[in-house]
Amino acid sequence: MSDTLRPYKDLFPEIGQRVMIDTSSVVIGDVRLADDIGIWPLVVIRGDVNYVAIGARTNIQDGSVSSRNPQVFIQSTRQPINHWRRCYRWP
Repeated sequence: MSDTLRPYKDLFPEIGQRVMIDTSSVVIGDVRLADDIGIWPLVVIRGDVNYVAIGARTNIQDGSVSSRNPQVFIQSTRQPINHWRRCYRWP
């Protein structure tokens, strides 16, 4: 099992084609990565409460952290996410 891609309960990340995930990053649970995505050092993307979808041709920059609660939908397409520190909202 990869340390970079981790399951959460019975959910495992879905990875598209040509996706680069730095070895210091972690993608956990119900995360859906489209094609042509770059995930750079020290990124955490956690799909535990609900899924996180990252659209095609997006790059997630160093040190970004993402999770999602049931009321918020996160999706980015063709965008650099520079410091995605808190892409969630408390209810």
